[in-house]
Amino acid sequence: LRIEKLQEELARRRIDALVLNPGPTLYYVTGHQFASHERLFLLTLPSSGSPIAVVPKLEEANWRQAVPQVDRVLLWDDAEGPDQAAGEAFSHMTAATKVAIEPLAFRYFELAHLKRHLPHVEIVSADPVVQSLRLIKSAEEAGRIREAARIAEESLETVLAGVRPGRTEREIA
Repeated sequence: LRIEKLQEELARRRIDALVLNPGPTLYYVTGHQFASHERLFLLTLPSSGSPIAVVPKLEEANWRQAVPQVDRVLLWDDAEGPDQAAGEAFSHMTAATKVAIEPLAFRYFELAHLKRHLPHVEIVSADPVVQSLRLIKSAEEAGRIREAARIAEESLETVLAGVRPGRTEREIA
């Protein structure tokens, strides 16, 4: 998990917390693609301390299997709604003044929960925080990139070998 590196970057940029929903950054942090649906599903990541997940009960097994490192999980079901779980998660952030979210993935109803429980915080884009970390690749990531480039190059060579004047794209494919 990349939680520690994100926390260091948040602290360096004087951002108190990062709140993620299922989307590209949660995938980047956990290595697992969670479904984005109409239910509140958040990971609150303070610049220091333990992260807290707000997870629909129907996703509990999926979360615990995919992200066992985040053991503070607040569950909710449709009968009770997510507000109590969200409130408890955000209650650990009452001293926060600046919170980052993923600007292209965070949805209105998620933002409404955040603003309801932390009305005083300044909300900023998480892009600079996340992009600075994504620029640095691990040995495993670099290896995967090299392998993907090798496969793409091999595929292109195969396609180009079939290119002849008068052949259609469909014939070449």
